[in-house]
Amino acid sequence: MPTPDGFVSCRFTITIPRDKLRVWSLDEPWLYQVQVKILRGSNLVDAVKRQFGMRSFVQSDTSIPKGRFYLNGKEIKLRGANMMGNIMQCVIRKNFNQLRDDILLAKIANMTFWRMTQQPCQPEAYDYFDKLGLLAQTDMPLFVNIRKDQAEECHRQLGEMVRLVRGHPCNAVISYMNEPGSRAASLSNGEVVAAFQRWDATVAASNPGQVVKWVDGDYENLSRTYSDHHVYDTWYGNSIRGQYQGSWSASRAGWMHGCGEFGAEGLDSIPLMKKYYPQEWLTPDAKGNWDPGRIPRCQSTTTGKKWLGNPRTMEEWVEISRQHQYWGTRLYTETLRRDHKMNSFGIHLLIDAWPAGWLKSIMDCDRQAKPAYFAYRDALAPLAANLQLEQSYVFSGDRIRLRAWICNDTPEVPAGAMIRYQVELGGKVIQTGTAPAKVEASNPAFQGRIVVIAPDVTGRQPLTVRLGIFGADGKLIHDTAFDIDLFPASEKGKKLANPGGQIRKLIGS
Repeated sequence: MPTPDGFVSCRFTITIPRDKLRVWSLDEPWLYQVQVKILRGSNLVDAVKRQFGMRSFVQSDTSIPKGRFYLNGKEIKLRGANMMGNIMQCVIRKNFNQLRDDILLAKIANMTFWRMTQQPCQPEAYDYFDKLGLLAQTDMPLFVNIRKDQAEECHRQLGEMVRLVRGHPCNAVISYMNEPGSRAASLSNGEVVAAFQRWDATVAASNPGQVVKWVDGDYENLSRTYSDHHVYDTWYGNSIRGQYQGSWSASRAGWMHGCGEFGAEGLDSIPLMKKYYPQEWLTPDAKGNWDPGRIPRCQSTTTGKKWLGNPRTMEEWVEISRQHQYWGTRLYTETLRRDHKMNSFGIHLLIDAWPAGWLKSIMDCDRQAKPAYFAYRDALAPLAANLQLEQSYVFSGDRIRLRAWICNDTPEVPAGAMIRYQVELGGKVIQTGTAPAKVEASNPAFQGRIVVIAPDVTGRQPLTVRLGIFGADGKLIHDTAFDIDLFPASEKGKKLANPGGQIRKLIGS
């Protein structure tokens, strides 16, 4: 049949028996290939082939709360990262082995999706996501506002983006705008909402069933349903105490919500600096002091002062910034996991595209992991033991309280699971406990408090508390641990040297 744009559309129906159907999923990314040939008599005029996968991905408006995601009928949590260049560079350079490895590094970190932050990627990138089984969120390249004289162009480009991703089973979500805000000569909030409603109709016509997210980083709170908030309190804020204890930004009642960006800065390694950085960035002053202030857009000497103390050498700067990034990543990711309405979040970023390109990346451009990469991987374990501190340092005789959680991102509940904890001091176990695990499908579940009376010590020591979840067969599924700073009772009221370390700076206790 003729189409409005002058082409001729031919539609074919191919029946696949249900017992032979292979559905695309993260664990089994089955792909089909359709081949089309045009013949003139017996002569081949043209031919084309295209791989595709069959799956369903929906965001429910009837679930409790509304806004839960389902892949092939099973609930899924979107846990991932932002991308700003590394994947696109792999395609530009035709380095498809690196593209493959980047996706695998994400899967090794227990990620389920990658956000193409404000920039659709090349078709080859989505092809590899399809083949390796990783979901994607593709953003329109819109930041803050829509200029009135560009509104129609934005609408046209939206149609192009939908057509780009609609044949790829990996692409689960598209989003329209990043961090909206009002500016002169731009659409008002009401006009933006009207535009997004029009865009929804365009998306529905071009790719029926496509899940749409109006805004990532909804500082203006434009969405009437699912909302997303970006939070960098692990870097810009004074602490994450409120969020660590369970508070969250305003979101729609009865709806799930997301955190599209969070993170903290961690400097590149010294070998990478010496490999790529200009010498003027690296040279210490006459007294042998060095700081990263010469690195363009590095914030460790400005915002970082509240977190990083007073490092003097390159070695000290790298160590303390990475330690802070580790704890910021771990504590905040574990905080998000405990929020039963938080079903989508992404760290900013997973892999840096350039040397010192975005120092909040948890892996550098040479794909060398910073400590925060491992913190993120462990915090994203699909079925995870999770400890929530109530204090990061104590004195002998104090009552120590920790909240125990089991965070389950899967729809399966293991039968007969147990939780066990133990407290260690000086290499010896001084307290233990066990109980049946309360595991909820696709939800976090509070297990209760672990209470410990801090033992007597004569000097500062780490008191280690471990929590694990075990299967019915007694095998460890996942464990976690914290070291709590323990001081003698005689030190109360005295000035202490950085009690609680980076943890106290972040959670404020």
